[in-house]
Amino acid sequence: MNRTEERLTAFEIIFSFPFYTDTDAETIMKKYSECEETALTNYIVSTVSGVAENLEQIDEKIKSTIKTRTFDRLDKICLAAMRLAVYEMFYNDEVPVPVAINEAIEITKKYDESLAGYVHANLGIISGNVNE
Repeated sequence: MNRTEERLTAFEIIFSFPFYTDTDAETIMKKYSECEETALTNYIVSTVSGVAENLEQIDEKIKSTIKTRTFDRLDKICLAAMRLAVYEMFYNDEVPVPVAINEAIEITKKYDESLAGYVHANLGIISGNVNE
């Protein structure tokens, strides 16, 4: 599995977070792995766990940029893609910021091309704060 495929798997797991209330990330990953018959790589586990552990801070960064809608009404594809990218931008030193943004845009396009511009615009604003 290459990094893009790993990132897509991480996105799919992160996307499922809202559907599993009161369930920890490890349990969600285990259920995903069983259903999809997919081995979870170190990147997937560390990324999904990192998003879950830092979810409050990640969501605050997203909330600070969205202007056209409320956080609760944010499309779940956008939310999952932005959560993944924000995690990579702020918590994963191995992923360059432009790569995190581009991959989030490409993942978004895979599911709904009309949302890609929104994700791009918001991540562009958030990325301006990476070194602060």
